[in-house]
Amino acid sequence: MKNSKVIQIYKSKSITIKDICTKIWELEKEYDLFISKIRGVAFWKIIRIGVFLTIAKKAGIYEESHDKLPTDRYRLAFFKNIITSHLNGSSNRKKSAKILLFENPRHVLVDGKYIDPYTDWLKIRLKNEQIEYEIVDILYRGTHIHGPAKNRSYLDLQSVTYYLNKLINKNLIISKSKLILINDIQCRIKECFDIELDLQHIIKNAVRNHILSYRYYKKLLRRRKTSKVYLVCSYGREALIHACGDLGVETVEIQHGTMSPYHLGYSFPGIGKVPYFPSRMMMFGQYWYDTTPLPLELDKVEFIGYPYLRERLIEYREIKKIKNSILFISQGIIGKKLGEIAAEFVKNYPEFIVNYKLHPGEFVRWKEEYIELLGVSESGSINVIDGSGENLYYYLARAEYVVGVSSTAIFEAITLLCKVILVDLPSVEYMEGLLEKNEVLLAHNYCEIYNHINSTKSSIALKSNNYFW
Repeated sequence: MKNSKVIQIYKSKSITIKDICTKIWELEKEYDLFISKIRGVAFWKIIRIGVFLTIAKKAGIYEESHDKLPTDRYRLAFFKNIITSHLNGSSNRKKSAKILLFENPRHVLVDGKYIDPYTDWLKIRLKNEQIEYEIVDILYRGTHIHGPAKNRSYLDLQSVTYYLNKLINKNLIISKSKLILINDIQCRIKECFDIELDLQHIIKNAVRNHILSYRYYKKLLRRRKTSKVYLVCSYGREALIHACGDLGVETVEIQHGTMSPYHLGYSFPGIGKVPYFPSRMMMFGQYWYDTTPLPLELDKVEFIGYPYLRERLIEYREIKKIKNSILFISQGIIGKKLGEIAAEFVKNYPEFIVNYKLHPGEFVRWKEEYIELLGVSESGSINVIDGSGENLYYYLARAEYVVGVSSTAIFEAITLLCKVILVDLPSVEYMEGLLEKNEVLLAHNYCEIYNHINSTKSSIALKSNNYFW
């Protein structure tokens, strides 16, 4: 060991993700928050994950998860897309669309073509079965990746009418009893975490937006005579699910990432019926259902694997591991902290071949915010992967070791027979299932990463199996 200095980043925090989740669950049961409504809207469901993330950020546990679009580019994109989205909007088309597929807005480049890795297989299946469907294209970073087509329309919530309604309907009256409830919850959060939240403002905005979006979706579904909706991420799409439920339209969510007892988009322990939750789910494998208290019975779930991963496995199955190669898997919420650990590791152990894979949400900002990582990158000690060049699976296939926190890529690394070491940073709780089964190793700092690599225990690598995928 070249330097005895050990960086302890997360253990110094007095508040953990588990603490926040536990307190939220307590409040939900004590006040029956999923039953309570304002203007007919089950307000807690639509603010739940946002409240959790706000507390985590104010507590210094999470960082910003995604790059923000520069203001000038946002304004330009905003006015441009008001027009394009309205002209090609889903609700403006007259032809019926029995099936609407709401894509994941972030696409990946495969063989020179941008695809949604979570729904591409479904499009192929529907086409092979000669079932007509329409893709609803959602803006990503202020733009549409694909142009409109016969079976591709735009989500035109950014139409002129929608924004005029938002301006006109600014005032939302909340009853005295609900104001008392909101104040009680706000005070309890303050007592537990010493964090100030303007919960009344959060709820007013959320309910107002929900009502307007609900009206839009109801019009869309009626006009297009839709009977089934596929979507990739249900939290944040509560208004769509609400409209579908009221019109008897089936909603099917396709899994897009990790789930766990501490992911408040999916974890509802002890709650029977949750408002605005999909009627069915398509999941990677039974592991995710077994480890996450979803508000769905098993007969409402289909285990589909991860077809995109399967194709990548076939593509890279003959590639051999590079000895002493390490791939760090970053995420926006912990990227700066993980980058500091990676930087210290390469400074002290230069004999390793180290790559650092950024999440797409970090591509723009990392050179300004990840100062330590930038320094070792410029010295050539580490290769930072920021979107150019090969894809994630290229690096996973070659890596002997993978270091990360809670990314879905951890499970992909296991499937590609990498030796996985988790770092004790916020959201590592999501990997509780793997840690309990001793299928991955846990490190608190760069020294422990090195010790695990040199330990005989680091030979652990879980075989690919159907439990995950």
